[in-house]
Amino acid sequence: MKRRVLSIPEEKKYITVNSIYTAESYVSKNKKRYIILFLISMIYLLGFGCFTILKRQK
Repeated sequence: MKRRVLSIPEEKKYITVNSIYTAESYVSKNKKRYIILFLISMIYLLGFGCFTILKRQK
């Protein structure tokens, strides 16, 4: 498996990713992943909040 090394100059660090990713595509993929996780978390919290409010009203 080929890998690609991406540098983070501000932090003086390097990360190794699959060779199919460029820096832009890697960042884009991670942004999408974290946005989806955030939305799922918000949906869960809203659902739990609604459930709690409805439970108290009964």
